Amino acid sequence: MPQSFARLNPYGVPWIPVIIATALPVLVVAFSPDQISLMELYAIGVVGAITVNLGSCVFNSKLDLKWHERSVMAVTAVILLAVELTLAKTKPNALFFIICILIAGFALRARRRAAEPPRWERDLSSLRDSLTLLHELAHVIGAVPSDDSSVGGFARSQENTELIVRHCQGEAGATARKTRLLAKLGGNP
Repeated sequence: MPQSFARLNPYGVPWIPVIIATALPVLVVAFSPDQISLMELYAIGVVGAITVNLGSCVFNSKLDLKWHERSVMAVTAVILLAVELTLAKTKPNALFFIICILIAGFALRARRRAAEPPRWERDLSSLRDSLTLLHELAHVIGAVPSDDSSVGGFARSQENTELIVRHCQGEAGATARKTRLLAKLGGNP
């Protein structure tokens, strides 16, 4: 989530999403020609949201659901998908509205993803930071020989880093995961 979207009001709700979630329905109601078109938008939106939620629960293998619970959800999702497709076919204005909302959402998501580095690069950066920290700690406690900025010192520094990687690879990976978790939670690693 973009950092600007994560700022919370005194009640713990993000400010910008609340403003958007309030302004969009007001605009839709203000510019809607009649009550029938509002009902069409409501129907296609609600049925679509329930279908997506049920379908997500059916395909999420991490949810602890019994087979019969998953089966009922799957059948209900298929029925609601048929209703959603029927609404899309018979209510073209509602379909156009939903398509505009989806395009805007996917465009914002693509824009956000383009701005952030790929996951492997973030993982590598966290791992590099962890290894650097472990390397310097090894110097402090005298576990590796000192290195300097000379050519020989640079080679020794690489050897020291390889030694650290060999002995501390698991810990460095765990530290990198903790760093990413702290970053996601908004803390400073």
